[in-house]
Amino acid sequence: MRTQNPLALGALGLSLALAAGCGRNQSRGATAQQAASSSTAANTTQTATASLRVLHASPDAPAVDVLVDDALALGGVPYTAGSGYLAVPAGARNLKVNAAGTATTVIDVTPTLDPGGFYTAIAVGPLSAIEPLLLVDDASVPAPGDVRLRVVHGSPSAGPVDVYVTAPGADLSGVSPTLAGVAFKDASAYLDVPAGDYRARLTPAGSPNVVYDSGALPLAAGANLTLVAVDTSLGFSPVSLIALTGDDAAPTLALVDQAARLRVVHASPDAPDVDALVDGGVVAGGVAYRQASSYLSTLAGPKRIQINPANSTSSVIDASVAVVPGSESTVIAVDRLNQIRALVLADDNAPPAPGAFKLRLVHGSPSAGPVDIYVTAPGASLAASTPTLRNVSFLQASAYLEAPAGDYQVRVALAGSLSVAIDTGPLTLGAGQIRTAIAVDPAPTETAFGVILLADRN
Repeated sequence: MRTQNPLALGALGLSLALAAGCGRNQSRGATAQQAASSSTAANTTQTATASLRVLHASPDAPAVDVLVDDALALGGVPYTAGSGYLAVPAGARNLKVNAAGTATTVIDVTPTLDPGGFYTAIAVGPLSAIEPLLLVDDASVPAPGDVRLRVVHGSPSAGPVDVYVTAPGADLSGVSPTLAGVAFKDASAYLDVPAGDYRARLTPAGSPNVVYDSGALPLAAGANLTLVAVDTSLGFSPVSLIALTGDDAAPTLALVDQAARLRVVHASPDAPDVDALVDGGVVAGGVAYRQASSYLSTLAGPKRIQINPANSTSSVIDASVAVVPGSESTVIAVDRLNQIRALVLADDNAPPAPGAFKLRLVHGSPSAGPVDIYVTAPGASLAASTPTLRNVSFLQASAYLEAPAGDYQVRVALAGSLSVAIDTGPLTLGAGQIRTAIAVDPAPTETAFGVILLADRN
């Protein structure tokens, strides 16, 4: 992996990325994304100039101000925000970075910038070990019909990664990485590829497990992009990509992880074993009544969900589900076979409060009318208890109930009575656990109603 780092600025407390433009739009206005204010760089009347742009990629650093030769160039730049091109005098230029709105300087360096040169500098690392990285750019226009790409590993939480840039539907099995073993602070050489639709995926170096998936990326001819991997708390991936576009009107573009997860539950009492398909591909085969798949990874977007009798091509459920990036969903096949349908639930697997658990209750029993649901200490008298949920109808799902970890018992009674139809017996619910309990009908050869208890988290 070739690294470009000819003008490393050194680690200096708090940092900001100062980058030269990679695209064809090389205007000299200083613009910053996400509410970063701008002013004129010092001494821009000189004829010999260099071009710099700014990206803040230090995940726990506050917003910052950037000064060139003690004149404010950018103000209040937040994490992941970047500027368009800054035209600054060539030569030895003093660059300072201050905590926003203060005179506290956290970076004070004087790199030498060549006349007509273009540079990308990226602040990387956590605040305790921040270091700025200045890279020399190739700002020339790609060949007609091509796109120029460069990848920079700027995520301190991710180890070395393999980078795959493929057609959108490509299977990674047997495919060699486009870039292998990219380490933190590495910057690749430029890649020139034909314009079109692509897909960027990251895996831990040497692993087939995808930890970031861009989904389909339409790349227009003439684009010159630097893709920077940064830390994120959104979705399932620890990283996201920020594209430095070279366009002053939109200097950065967030390419968030497009992965989502869903699972399928068989809760139709008289249906045979089923196969679950997403967009025509089997994701779970031979699922029996009261069984559920694990969470399955998929790309966000409209998804066609089909439930077929096992090993059959005919569908008893054929539904479209809108899946958003970073979401988790539960698709439950419910009701009797002659009117089977899909109940789609949006899951919330954000951790409960310390020492607590979360429990969601779903009425999935077509034979039972409205019910009252009691969540009590084990063995507690229902006569002396108030229902946790009253008059719950078939297909209704509760909000998540949060309570201290411990021993509980869930009982389902006909609404307004103490006639218990479903009893889980004692349940131990631990700190940090999230569970979904689905009340269901007896199996065809049984008489007892039951509960499908799903381990959503931990």
